[in-house]
Amino acid sequence: MNNIDIDCEYETYVIERVTEYLELPRGYPIENPERFILVGKFSDDICRLIGSTDVEIIIKNKAIKHIIEQRQVRSEVLLLSLPAIISFPDKISISHIEGRFKFAKIFDKNHIAVIEITKTPDSKNQVVSVFVTDGKTYNKLQDISGGPEFPSLA
Repeated sequence: MNNIDIDCEYETYVIERVTEYLELPRGYPIENPERFILVGKFSDDICRLIGSTDVEIIIKNKAIKHIIEQRQVRSEVLLLSLPAIISFPDKISISHIEGRFKFAKIFDKNHIAVIEITKTPDSKNQVVSVFVTDGKTYNKLQDISGGPEFPSLA
């Protein structure tokens, strides 16, 4: 079975999952929790930076459900912003959890989103979480990109 839903665009897929999963009680099992969809692709530079051999980034249904349960009303906006955060991060940092990286994006001074991506045992890059943070926490993220100075919210 092909786990990537090639015929369905990411945005449509997310809207369908959010609509479906918001109706379910917290912790309720979902069908096809391991099914995934392509969120986007890393540049070659980012792949080298994080030591990835695969440019594709996926998200599984179980991660979508987790995000919906944790973020409720904001979940759709956060999930739909994943491609922008991946394509144009303001900071990339190493997570405190081994094998994970955080990609942060400032949308405006009150809206900063961070996604956490892990490398799976089969070398896939998988979104495991997305959350909103404040400027203080954002400023604590240690950028590892080595690129130009990224925005600070000091």
